[in-house]
Amino acid sequence: MKRTWIVAAALLAVVATAWGQGASAWAEIEFADGQDVTILRENKPLRVDELLGFRLEEGDQVQTGENTFLEIRMKPSGGILKLSENTVFVLKALSQPSDRGFQLVYGRVRAKVDKLARGSTFNIASDSVAAGVRGTDFGYDVLTARAEGSGAQVPVTRVYCFDGSVIVTVVSAPDVPPTELKVKAGSMVAVEPTDGVLQPSLVPLSEDIRTFWSQNEFSEDVKPSGVIDLPTYARVQANLKVKNAAIFGGVVLVGLGSVLQGVGAYAYSAGDPVLGLNAVAGGAFLSILSLPVLVFGLSTNPVLAEP
Repeated sequence: MKRTWIVAAALLAVVATAWGQGASAWAEIEFADGQDVTILRENKPLRVDELLGFRLEEGDQVQTGENTFLEIRMKPSGGILKLSENTVFVLKALSQPSDRGFQLVYGRVRAKVDKLARGSTFNIASDSVAAGVRGTDFGYDVLTARAEGSGAQVPVTRVYCFDGSVIVTVVSAPDVPPTELKVKAGSMVAVEPTDGVLQPSLVPLSEDIRTFWSQNEFSEDVKPSGVIDLPTYARVQANLKVKNAAIFGGVVLVGLGSVLQGVGAYAYSAGDPVLGLNAVAGGAFLSILSLPVLVFGLSTNPVLAEP
């Protein structure tokens, strides 16, 4: 008996391990502003008829064009990314819920990450700069800017934090040990090449970044125009229920009236005039009664109705 229990426990452990290794994770496009989007899978462009709800896989490259912003939700672990216009972004590690890795080739991205479980990772990297978090709101830019004096285009990488903190690792040169900096809320690391070596500097979060993301907030954080207060919203919802109930009741009365009149006609033709006439009269009464109920429901405006 003891041996049987040992074998059963071993089998359960194997099944649990296999299930855990097979636990899948993916990403899904949750919001799109604009249609200039290209998705490459195995270096081949995919045909995407509907962006919203499109499921992204590990290794996919997402490219946004001018005036196009995307929001990508991590599944099932949560967390959301917002890709700015003119951005090239690769989902490098995605198959396991505890391992999320991305590459920003060019452009701007912002991420909101919930508190991660122990052992879980979430990081965004470019060629020489990596940003890792455990739960925060941060952004990452890989852009080009004109160098002072020469006017030449030089790459500029910036990692900045709105909430929480970010660990930024910078590989300045192949033969130089990596530099690790902790970026707290309201700060950023700016990395620019100087004499062929990347030089990181920890500075306050620039106003242009704050302005850009305040104008391009996550869709869930944007309050719609004409926001109503909670008491008004509750009143509108209550009036909407009354409207729907009245319309439903009127339709039911019409249906019952028609059924009764049909029963009455059948009874009358079958030789029971008393039942037939009573049923027809009752059906007519219900049909007439339905009219004011329907008129009330159709004329009720939940938005304008007063409490």
